[in-house]
Amino acid sequence: MDVIRRFFVRICGAMFRVASWYLHIGGNYHKYPAGMVKNSLRDFSPDAGFEYRMPEKTNLAVARFDIVSCPYYTMCKKYNCLELNAAFCDCDDAKYGNLHKNLKWARTGTIGKGASCCDFRIIDISRCPDYKD
Repeated sequence: MDVIRRFFVRICGAMFRVASWYLHIGGNYHKYPAGMVKNSLRDFSPDAGFEYRMPEKTNLAVARFDIVSCPYYTMCKKYNCLELNAAFCDCDDAKYGNLHKNLKWARTGTIGKGASCCDFRIIDISRCPDYKD
């Protein structure tokens, strides 16, 4: 299973190299937190089986939301392959962990690794250096 996890992490990291390059041009990284929320709601929609918990207040310098129901987890549990779900979760770390020096990726847990939700946080630390959740 570790081979599969490493493969997913490698592919996901490579996919986001282009995004990372774009974010380094002229302060584009400032746009990423707001865009991440919008794109996540579009690409990982309730129609696809995802359920979200969104914060009441939004800060354009912080992408913050929780996924409380994940179809990857549902399917992996159904077919008794939860270790595969953890590999999907690790892809998020590969994608979001190295986007830009001013974008901090923070997560405390995932459904696939036993938490009650997947908490997604990307903070533009140049605009919110002392951000606390």
